[in-house]
Amino acid sequence: MQPETLGMFYIAKCRPTYVGYLVKHQVKMISNTPKDFLSVLSSNLLKNITPTILDNILMHLQVQNKNATLAQLKSHYQCTHLNVEALFKENIGLTFNAYQNIAFKST
Repeated sequence: MQPETLGMFYIAKCRPTYVGYLVKHQVKMISNTPKDFLSVLSSNLLKNITPTILDNILMHLQVQNKNATLAQLKSHYQCTHLNVEALFKENIGLTFNAYQNIAFKST
């Protein structure tokens, strides 16, 4: 890359709701500093997005910090295993098990 095309990129774990909302509404997040980036993430626009069941499942998995089974999630969130699989595939692009293999891979 030429020096004039170099840029700084900030990568953050985003809730699928955020990503889906940003894409669907073509919201552009432009920032020049980490502080600007965090300001955009904490803006009213993003604060007012209602978490989806997938957001809640992802938070649950992160808090547990270990693999869960579809049966456990089905029981906890009153949904079917097919619903969970579809949510992961549509929003994250991975199956539930593939996501867990990446998220909780032992180092």
